[in-house]
Amino acid sequence: MKKLFLAVVLAAAVFSPLISLAVNPAVTSFTVSPAYGPSGYFFAFLWSLENAFGSSFLIPCIQGIKLKNLSGSAITCGSRIASQAAENDGLGVKIINISGNQVSISARVVPKDSSSKDYDAGGQTLYVSVSPNQQPIEKFTTSTTTTVSGSPITISWSSTDLDNVNLSVECKPEIKVSSPTYTAGLYLPCGKPVFQPDLAKSGSLTLSFSNSSVDALPHTLTLLPSMAPGVYNAVYSATITITVASDVVPDPVVNYFTTSAPSTVYSGQIMPISWSTANAKGVNLKILCAKDITATSSKNPSSILSCDAYAFADNDLLPSVGSLNLSFQNNGSSLSSININLIPAFKAKVGYDATKSKTLSVEIRPKSSTGVITAPIVPSPTKPVPAPTAPIFPSAIRPVVAPPPPSQNQSAQPQTAPALGPKIYAPGSYVPPTTAETTTKKDYQITKSVRSRFLSWIREVSLMALSWFY
Repeated sequence: MKKLFLAVVLAAAVFSPLISLAVNPAVTSFTVSPAYGPSGYFFAFLWSLENAFGSSFLIPCIQGIKLKNLSGSAITCGSRIASQAAENDGLGVKIINISGNQVSISARVVPKDSSSKDYDAGGQTLYVSVSPNQQPIEKFTTSTTTTVSGSPITISWSSTDLDNVNLSVECKPEIKVSSPTYTAGLYLPCGKPVFQPDLAKSGSLTLSFSNSSVDALPHTLTLLPSMAPGVYNAVYSATITITVASDVVPDPVVNYFTTSAPSTVYSGQIMPISWSTANAKGVNLKILCAKDITATSSKNPSSILSCDAYAFADNDLLPSVGSLNLSFQNNGSSLSSININLIPAFKAKVGYDATKSKTLSVEIRPKSSTGVITAPIVPSPTKPVPAPTAPIFPSAIRPVVAPPPPSQNQSAQPQTAPALGPKIYAPGSYVPPTTAETTTKKDYQITKSVRSRFLSWIREVSLMALSWFY
């Protein structure tokens, strides 16, 4: 018994120093630089250990916070990063804040004991403050800011710190949006994230718009940064506003339809026409049918244009603004009247708007016409001849010649109208002289007769005077 007691006492004396030397591991210091920084900044965490056989470092998970190491690889939040360093150690961590708010983040170091187990009671915790990334979506663009009815547009985006994004479209009752990436035949829902699952952090999307309003309307597209599946940062989203053109096409309008040719043209004569329209796909012509009349155009001179029907095919319309030369042939013998109708085609649907047509009227002379119009020749009036002045004789000579008395037979005879000469057959263009011209001519003939008689009387008086002197 004594021997057993002495053995126990001796063992206790030998091993008691060793038991007193077993001390718990501890973190003697734990610092971070800087204690406050912007999103995407590298924070340096340093710590020192005592009686430790390594350590573990961790940052708890917070929504909207992403962690990366110096090489750019992701650090899993909430998981412990083990190290075998027994005294001093450190780690650089890039902290990305896409939550939209400033966040206080905790970091913790735990020492390991001799069996490489974490001794949580010996760990330390500190905090860093990280401001949010105010532009998590670095680029958000569109192929056009003003759409054309029926034409799609393309939006593109890119980001570095995000994993995913989603799209939201504004709610407007007049505007509908569709995309081949979305369910076929359905419009995108408005006022909420459209796609499930989310879109990639960088990419592009094709969108088509319809606008039932008569006016172009602004429409806003919003790209949302994703913090987690189904969770988005609406504070620092990216937006684009585009102007969506109206799909309501106004009716065609004919501004003018005119020709520089006269209202009457000759067969084969060129007749230039010109026109201007708005809100029209193009124009067509309808020429009224008339007997013996055919028409051709400078668009196809060898082809005779149809009458009482559209002159050109629907897929070969005349432009909405333009000009054309027409030529009409009149194979008849009389003047013919026709109408030329210009009819605009609808811009957004099939067919023509006959209510907006314009008409030109023209008369076509037959081929037998000479093509030259001459004015009738009117003879100029005859100028009257003044009566001759009677001679003055000496007072000594007073010849008196009595005219012979008229006989009874002569007085009984009726007076006849003076002869006016032979009958004149005038051509078709002859214009008979007026009454004033006839009177002037008659006065001239009377004056001529009186003059002849007067000269004869002078000769007789002169002979009588000579006979008296001799």
